[in-house]
Amino acid sequence: MIDALHQVCLRSIPANRIAITLLRGACQVLVLVAMGVQATVAAAASAGPVMSPLAEGGRLLSAGRYVEAETVFRQAAENDSLCAVSRAGQGAALFFSGQVEAAEEQFRQALELDPNCVSAMLGQGVARYSRGRTQEAMVAYRQALAYHTPYRDEIRACVAHLACMSGFYQAAEIEAASVLEADDGAELALQVLASCYLAGQRPDDAIRVLARPIGEALAAYPGLTTRSALFAPDTAYYVDHGLEEQVRLAALDRFGVRPTVQVAQHAETAATDSGAEDDGLSIEWPASGSKVSGAIEVAVGVPGDLQLDYIALLLDDRFVGVSNARPFRMYVDTRNCPDGLRELRCEAYGPGGRIVGRTSRTVVVANGSRTLMASETAIRAEVDLFLQQCLLLRADPLLRSQLSGHALMMAGRPAEAVNAFEYGFSYNPRLPGLRADLLLAYHELSLLHDGPAELHRLDGSGNRIALTFDDGPHPVLTPILLDLLDRYGVKATFLLVGKQAETYPELVKLIADRGHELGNHSYSHRNLSALSQLEIERELIMTRQIIRRAGGGFVTLFRPPGGHYNSSVRQAAQITGHTTVFWNENIGNYEHHTPAEACRIMLDKMGASNIVLLHNGYDKTPEVLPLLLPQLVQRGYVMDTVSALTGHQPVSLEDLVSLGPPGWQLP
Repeated sequence: MIDALHQVCLRSIPANRIAITLLRGACQVLVLVAMGVQATVAAAASAGPVMSPLAEGGRLLSAGRYVEAETVFRQAAENDSLCAVSRAGQGAALFFSGQVEAAEEQFRQALELDPNCVSAMLGQGVARYSRGRTQEAMVAYRQALAYHTPYRDEIRACVAHLACMSGFYQAAEIEAASVLEADDGAELALQVLASCYLAGQRPDDAIRVLARPIGEALAAYPGLTTRSALFAPDTAYYVDHGLEEQVRLAALDRFGVRPTVQVAQHAETAATDSGAEDDGLSIEWPASGSKVSGAIEVAVGVPGDLQLDYIALLLDDRFVGVSNARPFRMYVDTRNCPDGLRELRCEAYGPGGRIVGRTSRTVVVANGSRTLMASETAIRAEVDLFLQQCLLLRADPLLRSQLSGHALMMAGRPAEAVNAFEYGFSYNPRLPGLRADLLLAYHELSLLHDGPAELHRLDGSGNRIALTFDDGPHPVLTPILLDLLDRYGVKATFLLVGKQAETYPELVKLIADRGHELGNHSYSHRNLSALSQLEIERELIMTRQIIRRAGGGFVTLFRPPGGHYNSSVRQAAQITGHTTVFWNENIGNYEHHTPAEACRIMLDKMGASNIVLLHNGYDKTPEVLPLLLPQLVQRGYVMDTVSALTGHQPVSLEDLVSLGPPGWQLP
């Protein structure tokens, strides 16, 4: 480029060699400058944009990196001690990392700095809610409703939820209905409205509300999931209706049912008032949370009967004044302390230097306050909105299954209620009251056994065999086994693994459609005897509802994986209405034999009334069964399902049309 420009100049003004030389030098300088700018821009682009500390804190918070977020927000607060949003962000990070008390203090300080900080109000609400201070939480959320925010409907739903928990059902119903008019997919408002209908003994209205589709999931922000507005231990409904689990399950004691889920109740704790008075001593001016600068007058009120010699004034533990004359008025120069939240404390001293009174309050020192740039204001507003969304109460979709179950029970539809309760229990067995709900519904349908129900062999005599297939369904082997059984006209019992049934629901339905019986082989195929009873119950119930959703009916036969069976497994099977099926011939005994040898030995050992354990997977079964079946048919054995050859009575419950993730939905 330089040479080209040089040639142009030579043609244009050939006589002026000095000008040409100067021009060539200037072009070189311009090109070098341009190259330097390009390098600077490239370096800046590679370094990435500089992110505001507030925005960085929000990014870390949304990523679940709460400790790092707290550090960034704290540094932002130290850099600008008058920024309320940084305090609210610090409070949110502390809250989600489990430091609720420290979080509540940061929210309080944020409101001292800016009484209009909506995210701090919501932060106070969520912190109080998590500590069981329901009515105080409702006050905080109601306060936030006075401000313009795009999340007014969500905040109103939170208020409705808290009102319902407190037993204000009419007010909660009005609030929830108002939210649903604006957004018919607001899950929290929907659950509150259904809860209010249930509290008012209106199950049909509750069912109608719960029949609405599940709304879209909220954005992936942090948040606190709500407790049930009716069935959590700290609700008015729970207390008024005596819903303690040990009380509800007392009637099922003869079935071996014992309470296993202990839910700690939240203790109501009184809020701490930073301006609380001691012995009548009070700071009358400035008011708590006042923004002050320069020299200020401090007025202290002292009751007439308080015997004192003098009072001392301290600002952040630094002595700033003393007076022994009534009325007590002192001037304090706030320019000697940093900006931000500061504690103004007054101590009264009596005879002998003994402290006879003390009081304090927080003020906002703002000597260096400045006008924010438009970009700073925008970032603070954006982060405040992000924090608002984080600090809203989130509806737990599984609570819909519990509400649906109660509505159906109240409406006289216990079979459908069992379906609803089982769904919720499968995904959160520790949901307060849900285990008792489910077991009482089982009792209503006479599904519980007075003692352990176990089958070790078939009833009666004669050449009868029940072929049982553990594991599966298997995408390759199950269709092959079904075709083989059809060829010889044999019906069998398939005990399925829940996670396999969940993966291949079409095979579950295929087995049932071919006329075979289905049973329960746990969800994960773990050693159940190594689990707690609640975990065992969940394994059984989750598998049952998965099979039922796939079209396999309500299963009540169960076989423990690996034969691992102890008192906990026995009791879990009993109280969930299962009959345990054992065996007296096992294909697993012939792992080291050829298929022909295994077939011959099994035929020699096969006596009357045998329950034969085979597998719906890659062991000897696919090779031995084609040899075994024709021999059994030829010898005149009757082969049928376990229930057909024993006194076990299958249970048939009406299936619902629609049931599935992410929650419960009635047809």
